[in-house]
Amino acid sequence: LEPPELIANGLLGAEGSSTIFELKSLEEGEAPNLRQLEAAVGELAEFVGVATEPHLGFGCEWRTHGVLHETGLPSDLIPECTEGEAATWLSVFSRAKIMVLAVLGPIRGTLELAPYDEDTEPFDFSTIPGSIIMLRADLMSHRHFAHSRAYILSSFLFSNPTRSRKEE
Repeated sequence: LEPPELIANGLLGAEGSSTIFELKSLEEGEAPNLRQLEAAVGELAEFVGVATEPHLGFGCEWRTHGVLHETGLPSDLIPECTEGEAATWLSVFSRAKIMVLAVLGPIRGTLELAPYDEDTEPFDFSTIPGSIIMLRADLMSHRHFAHSRAYILSSFLFSNPTRSRKEE
């Protein structure tokens, strides 16, 4: 699925999220390895969510389902954002505190981070296949680039959910 520009920009940018797939759309028994990775990210999210309270002043006990990103050139025909998509993603982006990235590869890419509140140069670093990256989604923009196709699994962690369940 090619996401609308506003959604791609809230994820990993137009190139970093040139194509996305929400793992909640998987059918039973489909893509067992992605399901295992999603479960591992969920376990990590639980650990990190509890550990953030004493160190960052907020807990992150809730998270989104995983989203698989393909890094590449965005299409010339970017779809329009529907009201439903806008409402769903606005809820996620406005509450997101931490973004967890599982870098799948097959090649290295570059993650660009820049604080929202400051006039500073962006900070770039390599995304190495097999690595896990956590970043403060509420404090900095985040864009991914690669010279060829690269895949990343992401999930947002947030606090003070408006829903009463642990996973959206």
